[in-house]
Amino acid sequence: MAQEQGSSYPRVRRIGALLVIVVVVLVVVIVVTRGDEQTTGSGDASATASTTVTEDGGDARVVRIDEGDPRRERRVVITIIEDYTCEACAAFAVQYRTVLRSLVTTFDAAVEHVPVAAEGDAGALRLANASLCMAGDSIEGWMAFRSAMFELGTIGAGAAMVTDAQLVRIAQATGASHGVTECIAGNRHASGIEETSARWSSDGVELPHIELNGEPYAPESPEELAAHVRGL
Repeated sequence: MAQEQGSSYPRVRRIGALLVIVVVVLVVVIVVTRGDEQTTGSGDASATASTTVTEDGGDARVVRIDEGDPRRERRVVITIIEDYTCEACAAFAVQYRTVLRSLVTTFDAAVEHVPVAAEGDAGALRLANASLCMAGDSIEGWMAFRSAMFELGTIGAGAAMVTDAQLVRIAQATGASHGVTECIAGNRHASGIEETSARWSSDGVELPHIELNGEPYAPESPEELAAHVRGL
């Protein structure tokens, strides 16, 4: 037993040290390049955004990126079910970021992001909760914050070791107020995320899961997705 502990502690320390370095780097990169991933006010990224709450006024579970009034019905609604600890989800976010932004700003489309977490994965749940906290506090920098959550979630066991203070620091670097602290520390949206996650888990979907107007769709490439959406 002593030998097992001796071999595992250095690994935990390495992950913890790597996580601290990554958080510092993320904050610096976000401050320098934040405009590139803002949902508003940068180049063609003139979309507005909102969080969508449940009908009974419960926790927010969806972050909707839209053009103009988000209450107006769109020709196409692109729904993305994503887990911040999912490497395929992180890859999709990078590969399809530009085309999704273009569809929102130049076509009658909206994009809905639904953060989920696998059952029992407390780290993934906290990242998803922090994402919704950020969206509810300051939507302008949410895309940059989302990218940061993918960075943290896909570093080994990083999601399980990230602290509330680190999440708050990143949120504030992307434009959140000090009010985000309570939401993150209290895991305010956890129950809503768990309910949403259970639904998609019971459906047996693989992540990232993409839907167009409620119908599952597996894009082959950003170009193919754009052509398909514009043809609907």
